[in-house]
This record gives sequence, C-alpha cells and structure tokens, in this order.
Amino acid sequence: MQTVDVNNSNNAVVTVVNLIKKENNFEKAAQILIENNISITQLVGRTFRLSMFDVAKLSDAIIILKKR
Repeated sequence: MQTVDVNNSNNAVVTVVNLIKKENNFEKAAQILIENNISITQLVGRTFRLSMFDVAKLSDAIIILKKR
C-alpha cells in the first residue's frame, strides 16, 4: 500500500483550486493531480470550491493529458 503525505496532497488540492479559480489553467491543475496521484473523487471530497462545470473541464484535461 502506498503512503500518502497528507500535507503535500492538501497543498496540491489548494494549488489545483487556485489554478482553476484564479488562473483558469485546467491543464496545469490536471498535471498536478496526475503527479500527486489524486483522483477527481478525492479532490471533490476535499473542497467545495469547484463547480460541476469546473470538475468536468478538469476531468477533460486529465483525459487529454493521459492520452499523450
């Protein structure tokens, strides 16, 4: 079982939310989630600041990055 640094993953979630809300940068936010092995489900469970539209756009960005 892989151990997860909670502080690091919490910081990653904050960074992802800020990238989406302040910079509208879904690609960089998706890259951070992938690098930190954080799922969309985990992200949504840790923050209420993202709308369903934001989550959908982020999911699309993750799919595109994983296809590369």
